[in-house]
Amino acid sequence: MTATSARRVTVCASAKGGQGCTTIAAVLAVLAAQNNQPTLLLDTRGDAAPTLGVSDPAPAGTFAESMANAVEPCRHLRVATIAGDQIDSDATSELERLTAAGHRVIVDTGTDHDVLHRFDPLRPQRLLVTRPCYLALRRAIGVPFVPDHVVLISDKATLPDRTRREPRPRSASHQRALRPGDRPSDRRRTARRSTPALPRQRDRPSPDLSNQPSRTRVDAHGFETAGTAGVT
Repeated sequence: MTATSARRVTVCASAKGGQGCTTIAAVLAVLAAQNNQPTLLLDTRGDAAPTLGVSDPAPAGTFAESMANAVEPCRHLRVATIAGDQIDSDATSELERLTAAGHRVIVDTGTDHDVLHRFDPLRPQRLLVTRPCYLALRRAIGVPFVPDHVVLISDKATLPDRTRREPRPRSASHQRALRPGDRPSDRRRTARRSTPALPRQRDRPSPDLSNQPSRTRVDAHGFETAGTAGVT
């Protein structure tokens, strides 16, 4: 096998389920196909075709039948679902012939590391796909192979940043009264200015007493004084 054909085979594996191994394999296959490179995606888990939006290939009993039943989700890309026991010497010989002809081969083995070792005669590039959680990293340390590269999938882009607190929305009147950067003392003065002032005591109109009936009152010294009803 030539070095060029060896670099054209990539095997994606993971230490536990749910790490995104099938997604990475599908993305690599689509990127290679978009570069006008004939690409074969071998799926040993049965999830690659639905991931790419196409129906599952028809079941097959041999590697040759699996290749014949391969589906094409896009130009230059074929997806074949194979079982682990179908990877024998005839299968590796056929894959070697494809890579020598310029094809790119992406293999999704998932957590089946026994199937991964069946591709050792092709000297593939091995990718270990994992997430930055304790259980996944704990299992990734004990995988029975040495990866060439580690693909670390982080959920930081999809999860909200809980360390940042978004400012609470303010009312329209409050936004008009306050400006960004005002000090608390400025805000208090602005609030006082925006509050309508009440009329002062001397500004209030005096009551009209001309029509009130008059009456006589006796003050504390015994003198009679004229008063007006309703006024004390």
